[in-house]
Amino acid sequence: MDIFVFDDHEMMRNGIKAFFSDNSLYKIVGDAGTIEKAEKIISDYKSETDAPAIAIVDVGFTTSAQAQEKVKGFELAKFIKQSGKNIKCIMYSSYNGQAYIRNAMNPEVGAWAYVSKQSESKILIDAVNAVYKGEKFIDPFLSSLLVTTEDVIDLLSKREREVLNYIQQGLANSQIAAIMNITERTVENHLSTIYSKTNAANKNELIEMFGKL
Repeated sequence: MDIFVFDDHEMMRNGIKAFFSDNSLYKIVGDAGTIEKAEKIISDYKSETDAPAIAIVDVGFTTSAQAQEKVKGFELAKFIKQSGKNIKCIMYSSYNGQAYIRNAMNPEVGAWAYVSKQSESKILIDAVNAVYKGEKFIDPFLSSLLVTTEDVIDLLSKREREVLNYIQQGLANSQIAAIMNITERTVENHLSTIYSKTNAANKNELIEMFGKL
């Protein structure tokens, strides 16, 4: 089974490579710590069989050490899907919010699996084996988290969901107020209710729970 490992953290990337190299069922056919190198590896790849290759892609891939954007892995997954090659992506991430999972698994990005970096190595192997067989896979820990956050979303009113959506986009209270044509005090009231319903203490915890958009 051909496997690519794309992660800009060298220690993590080498650890994954070593983990799979210990098993003769798997063959590391490419790895990269930059988006540019990853795209070249994918472009040059020629499979020797009709079986799918598996690309393990870090969601938080950055283009440089100073880059602020933390979801470049989605762009790489899109590139892999659009390459037309028989390569299936597994998103591997420390971002566990439901927004990240949903974005990864939507048809545009096209990931087949989503695995938390906090999980045991066995979960990544389970994901690789499932995807190789043509099955979708979500880390069991994240699957239960997804259900939990969906339940919480159901507790929010339509306006509260709007405010949460704008918070996930990184907007300030003043910007949210202008867009929704309400006062900042009303935004703050909505936020207070959201905090109460989600048990979040602040905006950072909301983003950690639900992810960025």
